[in-house]
Formats: sequence, structure tokens, C-alpha cells
Amino acid sequence: METGFGDSPLGLQAKVLYESGIKQKMEPEHVGKYLVIDVTTGDYDYDADDYAVAMRAYDKNPQGRRFCVRIGHKASGIFRVAVRKTHR
Repeated sequence: METGFGDSPLGLQAKVLYESGIKQKMEPEHVGKYLVIDVTTGDYDYDADDYAVAMRAYDKNPQGRRFCVRIGHKASGIFRVAVRKTHR
């Protein structure tokens, strides 16, 4: 199966991480779920809920550079933007 990473620098970094070991753990069992890869650390997480996985990734490393894909799909479809608001 092919997962769409595009050709942006962030997407290419995420694709390298995905192809180097994450893919074997995700496909075919988790096809259709959302995968967030933190290219800063190499950490990743997945979930059927795009918002939940994005928030966990943000909470784990707020400064990280993250890339989200839908496992086994060329496009993620509609992806809700996850923004953690802090109040001072």
C-alpha cells in the first residue's frame, strides 16, 4: 500500500522514518488510522481519531515538527487542525 507524504521537506523526512521501520508495524493492521510522526525525535503515534493522536503528539513534544498521514492512503482526507491553546 502507498501512503502519501508529498514532496515537502517535512514530508520527505517523515517518509524516510516511515519506510525505515514504522511501516512494517502499521500495515496492514492499522490501515485507515491516522499516524503522526515527530520528525524531530522519530517518535510516532496512531489512532482512529485524528484530533486525539495530534493532541497526544503535541503534549509529548510541543516544539516538535510533526507530519500526519492516514495509513495506507495517498491523502489523509479531512484532517482537523489541532492547536493547543494556553491561557496566561
